[in-house]
Amino acid sequence: MRFIATIASLIFTSLVFAKSYDLKLDLSLAGKSVGSPRLIVKENEKASFITEDGKQKMTIEVIAQDASSKEVPNGIKLDFRINHIELANNKTIEIAPALIVKDNSPASITTNTDTGEEILLSVTSKAILPTN
Repeated sequence: MRFIATIASLIFTSLVFAKSYDLKLDLSLAGKSVGSPRLIVKENEKASFITEDGKQKMTIEVIAQDASSKEVPNGIKLDFRINHIELANNKTIEIAPALIVKDNSPASITTNTDTGEEILLSVTSKAILPTN
C-alpha cells in the first residue's frame, strides 16, 4: 500500500511541477502573414493550433522541451509540424522545422516551398516555471 501511495505521489508531483512554455508564433508565406497564434505548451506534450478563413487552412503542431546546454543556457527545443492548405486549389505545403531557441529571445527559420515561395516562422518562447 505504501508503494502505491509513493508512485501516486510521484506521478502527481511530476504533473504539478511540469514545466510549460509560452510561445508567440508568426508564420508568413510569400511575405504575407498567415497566422500569429500564441500557445501555452506543456513540456513534452503536443499542442495544436488550427485556423481557417474560407481561402486557406493552417495547422500548427509543436512539442517543446528543455534543451539547456553550455552553448545555449535556458535553451528550449521546439519541434514543429506545419500544414498550410489553399482551399481553392487544394495546394498543400507541409514543413517540419525544429529549432533550439534561447528562453525569451526571438528566433526564426526561413525555408522555401517546392514552388519557391518563402515560408518564415518566427517564435519567441518563454519558460513558465511551476508555481508550487
